[in-house]
Amino acid sequence: MVALFGDFSLMNAGALAALATLAIPILIHLFNRSPGQRVVVGSIKLIRHAKSRRVTEIRLMHYLLLFLRLLIFTLLALILAGLSMQATSNLDKDQAYVTPAWAELASDEEKQSLNDRFGAENTHTLQAPIWAQLIEQLTSVKHSGEVHVYATNASGAFGPQMGSAQWPLVWHLRPETEAAVPAIKLAITMVATRERQPEADQLIKALTLMGEHRNIETTLRTLGADGFDAGSTQDTDWIIWLGPKAVLESQLGALPPGTNVLLAPKAEAGSSSPAATLPGYPFSAYSPINPVQPFLQNTVLGGNLVHTLNAPLLGQNAIIAKPDFPEILTEILLSDELGEARFSNSPVLVPQSGDNWPNVSYPQAPLEGWLIVLLVIAWVFERWLSERGPRRNG
Repeated sequence: MVALFGDFSLMNAGALAALATLAIPILIHLFNRSPGQRVVVGSIKLIRHAKSRRVTEIRLMHYLLLFLRLLIFTLLALILAGLSMQATSNLDKDQAYVTPAWAELASDEEKQSLNDRFGAENTHTLQAPIWAQLIEQLTSVKHSGEVHVYATNASGAFGPQMGSAQWPLVWHLRPETEAAVPAIKLAITMVATRERQPEADQLIKALTLMGEHRNIETTLRTLGADGFDAGSTQDTDWIIWLGPKAVLESQLGALPPGTNVLLAPKAEAGSSSPAATLPGYPFSAYSPINPVQPFLQNTVLGGNLVHTLNAPLLGQNAIIAKPDFPEILTEILLSDELGEARFSNSPVLVPQSGDNWPNVSYPQAPLEGWLIVLLVIAWVFERWLSERGPRRNG
């Protein structure tokens, strides 16, 4: 789709090549001039007055026919190109979008200030799923003024699936007074050899980030591969194994049933990757829709589920170098039931919004029907006008 002036756009701009057919009526107008008829008259005085008037009338009729024929071919090209216009109205004034959590915590003075600034007609209450509804409003209605979002600073007010904050939004975030959901508790035992300690350090950084930005409390115990004792993992939810695979296989039978194991392949010697980072969720492009599927291979060994990463943590194409690796790691460690709860009380960082409105394709209404009506009217008028001349001359 190609935008034109104002709210108009073309669905198939390539069809405008049909405008080359405009040369047809122009060429006809230039080269198809009638030589006229020779008429013998007794005296030219009888037609001297009518001559200039008749010539002017014929010339105007020819120009009008040319215009109608050009219009017909232009309308045909626009129909083929799919001319359309924006189907939604524009919001010219500043708009405010309010979450229910903010409205519940706001004082009467804050609500009155909001109403004084925007008015009831420019204030909108978002309902769950809040982020999805906000994105729908931004992509379906054109906003010419500023867009203000009033919300709490807890991720649970938005939901787990967030989009990119590429719009120039003005955020008004206030802190939650109470935690809505108890923190998720995870007990993790990390087993690593000395040579794989850099990988262990990166994993610890990722887990620390998740603790800071998510509703998760992690109890982490680190062990060397030589000192690992399967009998001491009764209260462990996960074992992250960065040691010899043969040692792990020898211990699997002694692990408590249902223990989850995350096995990472060994990286090449000297490999390194940037430290794991976490974008200011929920204002990142990350969307947890089967995000870990490409990274894992699941097998059952000794009655326990072993999750094997398909790529090393460090080195070329390393998983840990992805900006959203902490999120991917958390997706692996949490069950589906706990997946959404991890966002509930996570503090929201003030987002970095875009400077300009993105190129959004707003809903379009095709104008094909109106163009066809105009085409028929122009064609009927052109036929009538072109046949009128011969009838009058006859």
